[in-house]
Amino acid sequence: MYVPEEEPCTNCGEVAVKKVIMTAPTLGDPVRLGIRRPDNGFKEVLQKIHDKTPGSNINTTSRYM
Repeated sequence: MYVPEEEPCTNCGEVAVKKVIMTAPTLGDPVRLGIRRPDNGFKEVLQKIHDKTPGSNINTTSRYM
């Protein structure tokens, strides 16, 4: 994003100077943000892992189930 400066450049005196503002892209997981729910296929995979793993507590600790 370019933002025009109101003051001239301190080094060269140029008036039409624009400074570049760089920011990190915003990233977010829509499932964790609550925007959408995981599909049934993902839930089935978690259930199969839970069923085949002795002592697994994935069903009690996962918010996706």
